[in-house]
Amino acid sequence: MGKKIAVVVLAVIALAGCSKTVQGQAVVEDGWHGQGVKPAVPSLSPQPSPSPKPPSSKPPTSKPLSSTPSGFDPCGFDEIALSIYVGVDPETKKTAAGGDGCTWTGDGRVFTAAFNDGLYMESLATTPGVSGLTEFDAGGQSIPMFVFEHESCITLPEIDGRTVQFTMTEEDFSAFCIGAQVATTLLVEDL
Repeated sequence: MGKKIAVVVLAVIALAGCSKTVQGQAVVEDGWHGQGVKPAVPSLSPQPSPSPKPPSSKPPTSKPLSSTPSGFDPCGFDEIALSIYVGVDPETKKTAAGGDGCTWTGDGRVFTAAFNDGLYMESLATTPGVSGLTEFDAGGQSIPMFVFEHESCITLPEIDGRTVQFTMTEEDFSAFCIGAQVATTLLVEDL
């Protein structure tokens, strides 16, 4: 019994250490030169956000990651996947004005899936509003992930030869973007 309590106490201590914000600036590795490249960080004053909302703009783009035709529909996710993996209500689906994506809402969460073919990865490191640029592996690919305007987590998986942008905004925002990473991983691996 004493060992079980010790294990629980150690787990709580470990989790408490993971919940702290790390100070500093993200550095993107330049694969060709092996050097770190610091992203430009705009000076933004903190603004309270009463409820999650989709980002007001997309990060600037300069060259597409991919631009091949795709059979994938960013609005065609299974209702169960949206409910369980993403935590949104499938009945709240709204199609984007251009018809290239959809937005769903859930309890304190907004999720958008849309094509984003005009994205050049190297430009993200110097795009105003982008921070925490990183990558994670899912579905056999390395997926870029970053925070945009200190309020949304964005992942960029490639699906059927096109870049898809998943944007997750939550009331209880965390720059660690765990919810966006888990949702992206499960959605990509489920295709």
